[in-house]
Amino acid sequence: MTNRGGLGRGPADVPVSELEVPQGETPAARCEICDVPFPTTEQLALHQGLAHEAELSEHEKAQSIRAYEEEQESLGMFRLKALFALVLLYFGFLLIYAAMT
Repeated sequence: MTNRGGLGRGPADVPVSELEVPQGETPAARCEICDVPFPTTEQLALHQGLAHEAELSEHEKAQSIRAYEEEQESLGMFRLKALFALVLLYFGFLLIYAAMT
């Protein structure tokens, strides 16, 4: 996988204590390469594609790419919803200001 840009913190940036699973809970997935726990298999696929691309099989690379594309689609929808909410808020304040003056 190539540069994704703006990926945020990865396991190398997070202290090990934050990566430990709380007692009594079981992670949904665990990276076989670096033994980091993940709450979902989608997050594991994203992690593997970003941190261990060279060690992955073609099937695992395809899963990682699919997870990345689904994540981008979800983020795009969130951004549209957030923009819509901000536009509504702006015009709401504009109408209130116009009514007050």
